[in-house]
Amino acid sequence: DPEIKVFEIEPSFNCVADYQIVGEDYTLLEFDVSGNSSRYSFKKDVWPHFEYKTRRSGRLSKAMLFCTPFTIPQNGFCATKDFFPNGCSCEHVGNDTFRLRANFTIGMREMSHGQISLTWPGKYGPVRYDHDLSEVKPKPTEPKIYVFRKSSYFTCTEDYQVLGVDYTLLELDVSKNHSSYNYEGDQGPRFEYKIRSNGKFSEAKTFCRPFADRQKGFCVPKQSFPNGCSCEQVGVDRYRLSANFTVTALDMSRGMLSLTWPGKRGALRYDYNLPEVKTRPTREQEEKPEAETKGLRTAHILGAVQATGLLTTGGYLYF
Repeated sequence: DPEIKVFEIEPSFNCVADYQIVGEDYTLLEFDVSGNSSRYSFKKDVWPHFEYKTRRSGRLSKAMLFCTPFTIPQNGFCATKDFFPNGCSCEHVGNDTFRLRANFTIGMREMSHGQISLTWPGKYGPVRYDHDLSEVKPKPTEPKIYVFRKSSYFTCTEDYQVLGVDYTLLELDVSKNHSSYNYEGDQGPRFEYKIRSNGKFSEAKTFCRPFADRQKGFCVPKQSFPNGCSCEQVGVDRYRLSANFTVTALDMSRGMLSLTWPGKRGALRYDYNLPEVKTRPTREQEEKPEAETKGLRTAHILGAVQATGLLTTGGYLYF
């Protein structure tokens, strides 16, 4: 009797783990068939072949020929393994057993939840093995990071930030969440920073995470001052992530603040270079503006003159 045994069935999920991508993913099927006889033959027109069915409106279509792993005897009987990206091959693996392979590349959306089959026609009806295909979708749009606002604040001087006082506010929008780039957990977007020592950046350290667990409301609320993160939904699949980063160490001078979004296809990131950082200047170091200094000197002289009684009504004083 004819027999079909599964050797291997391996669908690929190159982009995302949940579904296959049109034009990129495939399903590799390998079967061992045996039992060649006058009723079930390896001859042309009755030999085993691969068929597929698409699905529309929940219904499978009629079977369509995909490929035939055997060739006519004059060509060597077995099709060779040069079948990528789409095609069949076979290999004689012993006695009356052949290993039949099909590499079925997903070519259209209608193959979602479709079917691919190895069918062996015969006098007593076909022997077949059916494999249900995975869900198929178009290639997802890559996630994006957009700059909404980036500002470094200087309370004492515009030349540098004051340690423990000044901060940097970074607001970025993210969108296009899918299974390769999630919003939550260890793979969700996070703010990181690097300090600088001897002119070199340190390894990145996590500063804060703007997303919380879904049980906690998903977005961290805007209670992030003086240091922390928050997020706000600003569209159907768009979130505004904010980080308020107060400089707390001198080695943060000319460091880096980043939004990093890990993913299965490599991390996405946005880097912002931090300003110079110094300690707060003392009163002796603070320089008064010239107009303010002149005003104080004038007031001091007038006070001294009045004390001596030299300044009277209608008099003039030059200096």
